[in-house]
Amino acid sequence: MNAAGTVHQIVFRWDAHHAVGGAGVGPVAWSGSREGLEPVYRKVAPLLRVPGDEARESLARVELPRDLAPGGAVLLIRRIPDQDRGGRPSTCSHALLGSSSALTPATCLGLHGWHWEGSNISLREVEGPALERLPAEVLRTAAERAAPALTRRTGEYAEELTAVLAGRLRHPRQRLSVLDRTGGDGPVHVLWGLRRLLGPAVPGSWSFATHDTRDGGPFRYVFVPSWPVSATRDQQLTRLDPGPPRHGGPGGEGTGDGAPGHGDAVDDAAARLAEHYLERRDDPEALRETRRALAERHVFEEERLDERVLLVHEALKWLSHAGGHRRTRTDRAAEEREPPRETPQDRDAGARHEARHDDRVFDHLRQDQGRPPYRRTDEPAPAAGHAVRSGSGFPRPVTTRVLREALHQDGDGAARYLHDSTDSVLLGVLDEGLPAAHADRVAQVLAGRAGHRTASEARAVCEGVLGAHLFLGRGGGHLDEDPVTGPDGRMRVRTALLLYEHLVRPYGEEGNAPALLRRVLPDLWADHDGPGRAVLRHLLGAGRPTGFGEAGWQALFDAATRQPVREEPQGRRIIGLGAGSGYRLTGRRARAVRDPGGDGGGTDDSAGRLWVSTLLGVIAVAVVLIAVLAVTS
Repeated sequence: MNAAGTVHQIVFRWDAHHAVGGAGVGPVAWSGSREGLEPVYRKVAPLLRVPGDEARESLARVELPRDLAPGGAVLLIRRIPDQDRGGRPSTCSHALLGSSSALTPATCLGLHGWHWEGSNISLREVEGPALERLPAEVLRTAAERAAPALTRRTGEYAEELTAVLAGRLRHPRQRLSVLDRTGGDGPVHVLWGLRRLLGPAVPGSWSFATHDTRDGGPFRYVFVPSWPVSATRDQQLTRLDPGPPRHGGPGGEGTGDGAPGHGDAVDDAAARLAEHYLERRDDPEALRETRRALAERHVFEEERLDERVLLVHEALKWLSHAGGHRRTRTDRAAEEREPPRETPQDRDAGARHEARHDDRVFDHLRQDQGRPPYRRTDEPAPAAGHAVRSGSGFPRPVTTRVLREALHQDGDGAARYLHDSTDSVLLGVLDEGLPAAHADRVAQVLAGRAGHRTASEARAVCEGVLGAHLFLGRGGGHLDEDPVTGPDGRMRVRTALLLYEHLVRPYGEEGNAPALLRRVLPDLWADHDGPGRAVLRHLLGAGRPTGFGEAGWQALFDAATRQPVREEPQGRRIIGLGAGSGYRLTGRRARAVRDPGGDGGGTDDSAGRLWVSTLLGVIAVAVVLIAVLAVTS
C-alpha cells in the first residue's frame, strides 16, 4: 500500500466521470497512484453517502479486507452532507488511507475535529492526483492534542457508555446499533471511553460510524438518530437505546432490542466498569492494567453470560486491590522525597514495617490468607526505588523459579504471579518445562497480552516462541505424555496452536521470523507421530492463510518430498530460549532427520519411490481404459 510512516488522502464527491469510471459519489482527488483507487472504492462505495434529512457530519472507520492490504489497512472517512451539481442532497468525504498501526482506533477518534497541518483543502474544488501523502506522525500529534478534551468530556456521557458496555457484555460478537440521543458529538466520547477501557480485551473489529441513518453496514458500532423500519431483522445486529431523550433529541423507532433491562446483573457489571473508568480516566497506567486484567480473563470470549459477568467482578476486585497497593507505594515514595521530622524510634519502626511490607508484596492479594506468605530466598527484599513494571505497582523480580513454584502450588496466588511476570519470564518458564496444564495457563497469559505489546516487543516474543519450536515436548521431567492421543498430548497441541495463532502468525514475515520458520517447519514435519506433525495438520487444515511465507513453504515442501534419513536417538534437543533446558520433540519411535551428507538412501526415500511407481501405474491403466472406451464407442 504505502510506507508505514505515511498515510494517503482521497476525496470522494459526486461527479459525472469520477476516477474509476461512471457517475455518482466516487474518488475525484487522491495521492499516490490512480490504479490503487478502484479496489478500495468497490469495498466502500455504499458507505460514501449518508442519505436522509437527518444526515450530519460524521466519522467512519473502516477496516479493509486483508486481500487489499496483507498487513491490514484502515480507511478513515470524514463524511459531510453536501449537494451535487444539480442541487440534490449528497455527501462529500475526505478520507485517510493507511496502515492499521498508523490509523489506530484511538488516533482516528482523536482526529474527529479534523485539524492538522494541511487538512484545510477545498473539497469541492480539488481534482486529480493533487493531494500529498501525510506523515503518520503529524496525525498522531494532532490526535494526542485532542486526547485530554476527549477524556475530560467522557463523563458527560456516562449513561451512554454504560449502555454500550452492557450491550457488549450481552452480545460480545454482535454489531451494535446505538440510538443517539445526544444530538452532538457524544458518540465520539462514548467510543473514546470504550476503547480506553476495553481496548484489545474485546476481540474483533473496531470499525465504527459516529453517525449514520442506516445501521445495516459493516460497522461494529454505529450511532443512528432513529432506527430504520425493516421487513427483516439482521441477526448479527443488536439495537440499544441508552435511555430517555437528552437535549431534546428525537426518539427512536423500529423494532430491535430497545432499552436494556434495568437493575439486572449485566447492567450492574457495566455500571461498575463505567464507574471504574471514569474514576481512573486520567491515569493511563491504571487503564492499561484494566485492559490487561480483562484480556487475561478472556471476559468477552466466554460463551456464558453469567460467566462473563462474574469475570468482570473478579477483574474489578483484583484491580481495586492492585490500585490500592499502587497508591500506597506512590504515597510512600512521595513521603520519602519529603521526609517528615521524626524521632529515631519512629524511623526504626518505619523501617521494620517497610521490610515486612516489601517481603509480603503479593501476600495481601491472596484469598488464602491463612497460609504462610511466600518468601523468596534467593534475593533480598526490594529496596525503595526498585524497578517496577509499568503500571503494575509490583516489584519486577518475579523469576522463572518463583513463577514455576507458584504454578506448582496451584493456589489463587499463581494468577497474580502470572499477571506480574514479564514476557521473558513467561517464555523462560515454558522453556524450562512445565506440565501440560501449567504450560497452557502460561500460554493463555502470553496470548492475552498480544494487543498490548509494541511492534518490537511482539517480534521478540514471536522469535522466542519459534526459537523454542512452540514449546512442544515433554513436561520437564514429569510423567511421560502421549504426544497426540492422550489428554496431555492434546493439550500440548492446543497450546502450540494458541501460541502460533496469537504470537507467530501476525509476525511471520517480520524480523528473524522467516529464517526461524525455515528451520522450525521441517522439524515439525519430521516429528512423525508426535505433536509437531499434529500441529502442522491443524494449521494446514484450518482453511486460512498459514503465515508460513514463501521461504517457510519451500522448506516444508523440501522436507515433505525429499527426506533421506539417518536414525538419531529419540528426544533430539532443539534450540530453546535463553539458557533454558530446551525441549525435545518426542515421538513413539525415532525420527527421520535429513542428512545433507548422506547418499540419498533410507526407508522413507524407498517408500517414496514405491508410491510414485504405483501412481504412475494407475495413470497408465487409466489412459489404456480411456483409449479402449474411445475405440469401442
